Amino acid sequence: MCGAEDHALRAGNTHAAPHRPGDRHQQFRRARLSYEKDAAQQFADAVLTGGTRNLAFLETFDATSSIIQDFTGDPDLLSEKIED
Repeated sequence: MCGAEDHALRAGNTHAAPHRPGDRHQQFRRARLSYEKDAAQQFADAVLTGGTRNLAFLETFDATSSIIQDFTGDPDLLSEKIED
């Protein structure tokens, strides 16, 4: 028979393991942001390489928006701005 603590861990009770509040959420956000940055860099490489005349820009938005990089055809410059 399982003890109550064992059952709580199987049910996904995150309070059973010692951690600081927000650590798990913060790790998830970092992993997700890393995935999104990688996807953005792959997209920029695909769109801006191969002798095309395509341009791309980088914009962030929340309550307001900000242009991080104006239109450019340079995939390295865009990748640099994505990493920042």
